[in-house]
Amino acid sequence: MYNFYDYKNQSIIETETQKLVKGSDSLLDQNDKLPEEIKYIGNYAFENTGIKNVNIPDSVTIVAAGAFMGSEIESIEISEIIIPCFTPNTAIIAEIV
Repeated sequence: MYNFYDYKNQSIIETETQKLVKGSDSLLDQNDKLPEEIKYIGNYAFENTGIKNVNIPDSVTIVAAGAFMGSEIESIEISEIIIPCFTPNTAIIAEIV
């Protein structure tokens, strides 16, 4: 099985799962919102980026471990409740329900 990726605004998105593999602040719109097409923010997606604010849309259901590690993040806006999700076989740290 092959994985295919889209390169959009200096970011990498896995096409089948709509997983944000590597993000950048240029992916955000004027309201600091991620595109609705994103369903999953992958491990370390915004690691060591200059992103300061992000508005996560309702389409995102998973935020994986270290998604904003080492970034300059100051605020994250999200409209859904985040429930911690710790399982031995996954690096997912939060699932949005």
